Amino acid sequence: ISINFYSDLNITGDLTISGGARVTINGTNTISGDVNISGGSSLTAASLSVPNIILNASVLNAYDITVTGNVSLINSAVLTVPMANNALKRIYDLKLNVANTLTVDATSRIDLNSKGYRYQNYAGPDYTKSGRYSCYGGKRRNPGSDCTYGTYRQARFAGSGGWYMDTNNRAEGGGLATITANSVVLNGIIRANGGNGAFYNNAAAIGGSGAGGGLPPDRESTR
Repeated sequence: ISINFYSDLNITGDLTISGGARVTINGTNTISGDVNISGGSSLTAASLSVPNIILNASVLNAYDITVTGNVSLINSAVLTVPMANNALKRIYDLKLNVANTLTVDATSRIDLNSKGYRYQNYAGPDYTKSGRYSCYGGKRRNPGSDCTYGTYRQARFAGSGGWYMDTNNRAEGGGLATITANSVVLNGIIRANGGNGAFYNNAAAIGGSGAGGGLPPDRESTR
């Protein structure tokens, strides 16, 4: 079952989604209780501000999340964000603020792969086709040119896009996250890899893969 809310959603108490349901909140939301998603279900919302979030074998697609308690990802749960929007020139970077503990078990992940600048050579920091395509550490497929942007001390931008080859090799850059938590129990994965792209050889000057994104965690303790 799929449910789309096109107006604001106000819930007094918990929001529980189960049984493979897919819920999308297009307006704003006010949820006084916890968010519990399980059983192959998914929730898509721009933002959440709730006491606790439990993702159990489920997917949460949201980019502005504030939690006054704990966040738990268990049993192959996934937290991700929307794809970048070329028309709006917008990257949906993940802002995750957890007052207590963020837990990602060994089967789960925070996945920002290919959630950076789009393919066909879009790049940061200004979302243009600026020549900084496939940029990684100041280098790309053309070793004679510098494509550096941002700073290695604090990742502030998503990865630049490369050159699209097919639906399995789209070459988007990796996404960007700011994760703040009192403590992080990380047995799973937090990733922001660029996607594979087209190849470059002497016969055809075709761009490369997307560049990796940025993951600067801010936490009191990690274990």
